[in-house]
Amino acid sequence: GTVELVDYPLETTLVADCETFVQFGNLSVMFGAVSDKAWYIWLHPALVDDSIEYSSILVPFGEDKLIIGHNVAFDKARIVEAYSIGSRNRYLDTMSMHISVAGFGGAQRWALTKPADQRPAWTSHGTTNSLIACYNFYCFPAVPKTFEDKRLRTLFVDATHINDIKRYQFELIAYMMQDVKDTHQLFQALWERYRYSNPSNITLSGSLILGSSVLPVIDNWVDWAEK
Repeated sequence: GTVELVDYPLETTLVADCETFVQFGNLSVMFGAVSDKAWYIWLHPALVDDSIEYSSILVPFGEDKLIIGHNVAFDKARIVEAYSIGSRNRYLDTMSMHISVAGFGGAQRWALTKPADQRPAWTSHGTTNSLIACYNFYCFPAVPKTFEDKRLRTLFVDATHINDIKRYQFELIAYMMQDVKDTHQLFQALWERYRYSNPSNITLSGSLILGSSVLPVIDNWVDWAEK
């Protein structure tokens, strides 16, 4: 394939995932996305230019997008346009879709603490909310994913300097893009079940509108919060 530099993803509908530099502001150090035409990778400038210091910046996605993610509010908080009043972007959350189809409430999760052979039968009809749990439940992989597959994520949590991430950046990019791929497959497996459980377009519209809402605050918000 070919590689092209763009200001933001070009297509309308995207599945996305971001990774953060937890020790330094918890904003994106990498962002990945896929459309029906291309894969997209955004890297913090400090990862590609040694003369640039790491600083907290937001990622541009452009307007008129539908952005799908697992716990997409986390990704949305790191996108430039999410803070623009009147933005035409919309966000769809596979975790919320799962919760409405086969999620467990807090009063049900006690049953999952028991060994598998001692759990009530109804526990086989749902799962918890992580991407790994949902992927295994809806996509039926030949080899189920485990949290051991997430061991690279600890690098984003424990890194104390941008070079700690840069040293393993190709492995970390592959890890991030695998999450994008898994989320894409989860969405494909979940969509029809979600629409069967939630057939009204009002429900879908409500999810899209509430998921893209912005709450403006007054100029002395920081002073109010401190007090």
